[in-house]
Amino acid sequence: MADEHNHAYGSEDQIVVWLNTIGPYDNQQETYEYQKLPLCVGTHKIEHHHESLGEALQGFQLTPLGVNMRFLVNEQDVPICERSLSPDDRAQLDVAIQQRYWYSMYLDNLPVWAFLGVEAPIVKNTTTTTDATPTPKAALAPAAADDDDGYALVTPTRPEPEIMQTYLYTHRNFDIAFNGDRIIEVNVTAAHPVALRPHDPTSALGAEPQRVQFTYSVTWRKTDQPFKTRFSKYLDSEFFEHRVHWFSICNSFMLVLFLLALVSAILFRTLRRDFARYDREESLLDFDRDLGDDYGWKQVHGDVFRPPPRLLLLSACYGTGFQLLCLAFFTVLYIIAGELYMERSSILSAAIFIYALTSVVGGHASAGFYTKYGGQNWIKLVFVTAGLWPSMVGAVCLSINAVAILQTSSRAIPFGTMVVLVVIWLMLVLPLTLIGSIVGRNGAGHASFPCRVHPIPRPVPRPPERGTLTRMPFVTIAAGLLPFGSIFIEMYFIFTSFWAYKIYYVYGFMLFVLGILCIVTACVAVVAVYVLLNAEEHRWHWRAFIAAGGGTALYVYAYSIFYYTARTRMFGTFQTLWYFGYMGLACIGLLLMLGAIALRSAEVFVQKIYSNVKID
Repeated sequence: MADEHNHAYGSEDQIVVWLNTIGPYDNQQETYEYQKLPLCVGTHKIEHHHESLGEALQGFQLTPLGVNMRFLVNEQDVPICERSLSPDDRAQLDVAIQQRYWYSMYLDNLPVWAFLGVEAPIVKNTTTTTDATPTPKAALAPAAADDDDGYALVTPTRPEPEIMQTYLYTHRNFDIAFNGDRIIEVNVTAAHPVALRPHDPTSALGAEPQRVQFTYSVTWRKTDQPFKTRFSKYLDSEFFEHRVHWFSICNSFMLVLFLLALVSAILFRTLRRDFARYDREESLLDFDRDLGDDYGWKQVHGDVFRPPPRLLLLSACYGTGFQLLCLAFFTVLYIIAGELYMERSSILSAAIFIYALTSVVGGHASAGFYTKYGGQNWIKLVFVTAGLWPSMVGAVCLSINAVAILQTSSRAIPFGTMVVLVVIWLMLVLPLTLIGSIVGRNGAGHASFPCRVHPIPRPVPRPPERGTLTRMPFVTIAAGLLPFGSIFIEMYFIFTSFWAYKIYYVYGFMLFVLGILCIVTACVAVVAVYVLLNAEEHRWHWRAFIAAGGGTALYVYAYSIFYYTARTRMFGTFQTLWYFGYMGLACIGLLLMLGAIALRSAEVFVQKIYSNVKID
């Protein structure tokens, strides 16, 4: 009964080694099933299978190594399987080894990696025909293999490189540390390189199959390291807890304080002057008032609470944005509470169910906003709110999935997993959105705006009269600059974790930065709406939503383009579509989330300032 689920083993209990995916080391998003290459596994049967919803979505292809490994039992050169390599098989392995393919494995939920093989030059002496042979180093660790292939050549004097030879590793040394009945650490060293014969079908030797036997060894050693710290070796504290990271957090916090003080000083002082001017004009005779200054945000009081165009779509975006905000907040809290930074599949599974459960929030927010501005078709609103984000995710995922299937990538999502997601949407997301919409619709009641809406819309001043500062492109670019600046450094760490090999674990920083981002977005939205209203632009709803959210998302996507070209080695149609497809989806989610915060902040601000003036 002992396995990786309860992490407790007795003497000679079975240890399961799971093979996951294989792919190039320099392009870690390109992964394939281990047995897509001409490799083999053992015949030992495993009683259980280990795959969750999150693992299926991430492209995990867990296959047991098929060996009879036992707890605390040392083994030496135990056969796993034997494979006859045809010329085509050797050609395929040649290409994989030249591209530095490595594969991942799991033992008691601990990830380990090993390289498929190594490529080394064959050199000849000018006076002898003896070829150089590769000599294995003491150990080969993936972290160190970035700059070294793990082998050194014993070369004769005056070498003359002629050809490159590929060597296939046929042996795995498992070094396992234990503490009591718990596995604490696992290291794997690839060894016993076998030179692959030339795959030239015109050669008699090259046309014959080459038999290769795969073996493994296990060494157990005792350690005093506690079980709860066994993942520490995978965490790069020097990278994530660098002084630059701490400085960026402090810098973002100071930016928030400065922005709050600046917004408060400017708006309170400006609004106090506006209130004084409007009160002074109220005391004048009608003839004298006509000679006064007829400009400012008070002039649009009859249109500022007019229902925005495409009210239903804006309401659905508003509700979806708050739902995504709750999703981000509760998911980070869940990771911090459960210390799940190593369990990306568990995080993804939890995020799916948290999104489903927070559908109540999305339905409540969208229906409340929709009813407040006089919306009537609330049944349609329920379906649009419930399907807005899932439909965008589905469109992107299906497009990427089609290319993944064509290229036989392990990133392809199985059809059964898609069915499960559709069932979750039908059984949880849609009903909970309906419940939230009913509560939000009944709780919103009748609109209680401080100003009545004029029957005839007030003409909006032309752009030359309003000035450059109120034009939508400028407002969007300016409004997104400060929110992006507050998260810029954190985005680098998140990108490095998601698109490279680093494991992100400082979720406390992420939660703090998320709070900073929300505050900065709210402040920026208030300033932007005040500028628009002062220019007598009463169509503020969509502009507040797009300016703060869209501007930040635009900067993040621009940064993702830079990161793709400067920091990754991705290439090809699938990798490009994978990267920019999911980055575009993430930026749309960021737009919805920040747009909802901006719209709510602007709405509170607008109602507050118009409730403090006397308007006939």
